Amino acid sequence: MLCVAAVNRLWLTPALAASAAGPPQLEVLRKLARNSIIEAALGLAILVLVAILGMLPPAIHHAHMELP
Repeated sequence: MLCVAAVNRLWLTPALAASAAGPPQLEVLRKLARNSIIEAALGLAILVLVAILGMLPPAIHHAHMELP
């Protein structure tokens, strides 16, 4: 997620700002939109994984129950 954000911030945003004087570069806009969607999807995937892991009992709980 950080790599996608870095690409957006360090390469695509300056390229978009450089084209502000002239007509907007549609390719840069498409790449920025695509990377923003990818970044949001990765963030959502991380939230889903954390939610799933948060509902699972700790592994040590099962091992502790098996001891006499």
